[in-house]
Amino acid sequence: ARRGYGSMAVSNSTGSQIINILIGLGLPWLICCTAGLPITVHGHESIRVMALFQAANVSLYTLLLLLATACTWRRGDHSKARLD
Repeated sequence: ARRGYGSMAVSNSTGSQIINILIGLGLPWLICCTAGLPITVHGHESIRVMALFQAANVSLYTLLLLLATACTWRRGDHSKARLD
């Protein structure tokens, strides 16, 4: 990132996490399905509550960030504001 390759650093960290999730969740599922074993999920109601709580947290923090920066927003020409 110090050499000007910030986008490569972000894509590397994001891509490695996606591969970890796909292999970590997909491979055991594939093994169970090919072996003919049933896949049961216990406690799915608590997982649903935790997911809703996490979504509410992300929404709240995004809203707070937008409200905190709203005073810096300007109308007009943004042609110089480019990501190269």
